[in-house]
Formats: sequence, C-alpha cells, structure tokens
Amino acid sequence: MLRISLRLFMSNGFNHNFKKLIFLPSNGLEYLPYASIKNVTMSLTLLTLDKNASNTDFENIIQIIERYVELPTSIFDMFVIDIYFIWASLLSLEINDSDKYVFGGICKHCGEVNSISMNFSQHKTNVIDRYKPFKQLKVKINKDTIVVNLRKTKDNIDYTYLKLYSKEKDNITNIIHYIISQIDYIETWDRLTDKQLIFEYLQFLSYKDLVLLLELVSSYNHIYGIENELMYRCINCRKSNYTTVFDDFRFCVINPSGVNTNKIIGFYKDNIEFSQLSIMSIEDYMNIPYRDGEFFNQGLQGAKLLPRGF
Repeated sequence: MLRISLRLFMSNGFNHNFKKLIFLPSNGLEYLPYASIKNVTMSLTLLTLDKNASNTDFENIIQIIERYVELPTSIFDMFVIDIYFIWASLLSLEINDSDKYVFGGICKHCGEVNSISMNFSQHKTNVIDRYKPFKQLKVKINKDTIVVNLRKTKDNIDYTYLKLYSKEKDNITNIIHYIISQIDYIETWDRLTDKQLIFEYLQFLSYKDLVLLLELVSSYNHIYGIENELMYRCINCRKSNYTTVFDDFRFCVINPSGVNTNKIIGFYKDNIEFSQLSIMSIEDYMNIPYRDGEFFNQGLQGAKLLPRGF
C-alpha cells in the first residue's frame, strides 16, 4: 500500500498544475498586463540541451517562456521589457534555487572577466502608468524628428537575422538594423513610413548622429521594466564598472552550434535508472519540478528503495 500511495504521489503530487500570476511592466499598454507562470519540470533540461532549440540566447528565453508561461498575446507582439521581466520571474520562482542571476562582465579598466551576481527581489522595476498618455521617443536630428516605438520581441528577432543575412557587415549597417524596426516614422520633407526610405535616410546620417540615435533608443528600451543598469567592482583592479543586465546586442548574437553529448547521455541515464524504481516511471521523473531536481536526487541517495517488480 505504501508503494502504491507513493507511486500515486509521484505521478500526481509532483505534476501539480498551479500557476503563479505576475503583473507585467507594460501595464496594459497594448495587451492585458497579466501572465501566468506554470510549473517548470525536469523536461526543461532536454530543451536547454537541444542544439536545434534556438540560435541565440534571446530565442532560448522565448522558447522557454512559450512553453512554461501563459501569455496575454503572441510572444512576438510583446514588449521586450515584459519578456525580460517574465524571464527574471521564471529564474527566481521556478528555475534557480535562489533569485540570483549570474552573468559575465569585462572590466573596462583592466580587461578582467568578472562573474556578476544580481538579486532580482532587490532590483527596482518601473511600470508604465496606464492613466497617463504614453509617449513615444522623439529624437530631433537637425530639423527632422525620428519617432520610435517601444521595442518588441519581433524587433530582436528581426535584428538577429537582418544582421546574419546582410551582405554589409559594417558597424553603420549593424546599428541601422537594430534601430529600424522600432522607427514608427520620420518627419522630414515628408512623413517617411516606408522602411526602405527610412533605411536610406539613416544611411545618410553622420556616424555621430547615428550613434547618438542608438544610445537614445537603447536607453528608451529600458526606461520601464527591470532596472537594467548595474554597477559592480572589478575583482582584479577594484575599480567601478557599469553594465547592462539584459543586453539586446549580446542576447541576439548567433551562438556557435554544438551539443554537450555527455550531459545528454547523463540525463537519459538518470531517467532510465530512476524508471527501474518501484515508485517511478520516466514520465514521473520528467514531471518533477525543475527547481527541486537536485534536492530530489539527494533524497534518493538516502532513501531505501526497491527496484521495479518487488
């Protein structure tokens, strides 16, 4: 009876269908400001190890979000500030065993590579005020006005593949590819809305004006959502550095293809071994909450369990 009850617990107890409601920083600007995080299970491991799952870190993030979060609209039409907020919430609530986010940074003074840790629960989140008119970014260059929308998921995807397939690999074209999808229109001798004309217009800007536009657009993209700038002190020279937590440029770089064969073999080996236990099937193991995977393995080491069939 004990083994039967435990088996039922493994198949039903761990596979709970709770959802954690979160409120999005865009606050209903274009879609409902709610998303629901579902239980993230050990099946996430296969997704993270699949070499075909994504080409960039950003694509990896949206793949995981689409699988484990109920969204208010198509993920491609969502604001990037919401995507990063959901990702931070997933890391804090479901994936990591703490709410710390660790990433790398290179010291601008000595070149030392630093491991930077931030705590999401202590980091400020700025929410759009739905009761005030939302303002697009308007950049004055010479006598012209460039009007910019808040960045969306599809803008990051466009940037990744425009950069990948472009014949021109110079820095100017790279900047234009990042900016152009966000531009609503340009007020000049006429109102420019056609992307081809906007591209040509940007090509004729001075490099100084183009870089200024890039800086303003990049700052605008993170006015709302999780505060994106972080100060850290270099472990080598002890000097202060500032870095961005969520960097569109870094997240949209195509990763080299490859697969960690040993990790995949190890994961399947664990699955097969656990399935030999009288209380558990492979499906049961895959439904264990991801955040509890390490604790579960430690618990098994101290438990006295019979192989299947006893």
